[in-house]
Amino acid sequence: MPKRFSPATVDSTALRNFKTISDSEMVDAILDERTKDDPCPGFSTFIGTTAKRCLRGANSERLAENGLVPNVYLAIRWWCLLFIPIFPLGAYAVSDYKSLKRPFSDPHSRAFPVAMDWRQVRLQGAIGIAILAIPLLIGLWVSPL
Repeated sequence: MPKRFSPATVDSTALRNFKTISDSEMVDAILDERTKDDPCPGFSTFIGTTAKRCLRGANSERLAENGLVPNVYLAIRWWCLLFIPIFPLGAYAVSDYKSLKRPFSDPHSRAFPVAMDWRQVRLQGAIGIAILAIPLLIGLWVSPL
């Protein structure tokens, strides 16, 4: 007999598409206490700012009151080696802080996970491969055999 999952269980564990989340839900998720901590510390960074949303009205004011810019964008979190994207760790809805007192120790943004944008991953991955491949090809071309 196949396993059956209730629709509520499946929906609650699935990550939502960035485009389908309402502005108020997005602001609630960004201001949630769990988004204060970095979801992937270490050798990782956010790359890309596709699907940028400029929030207005009460949603914009709520972000501004918490020191955040009233823009939310979709970014891919990558594990990087020398700032070159190597492996995608997930997609996040991100809002940046307006100002930083200590730029190298303060968190730069607040984010929560959303469904992966594979189009953006392919584009950024291709750029990363090109950054790695071009010096190798030039080295092979120039070096004597």
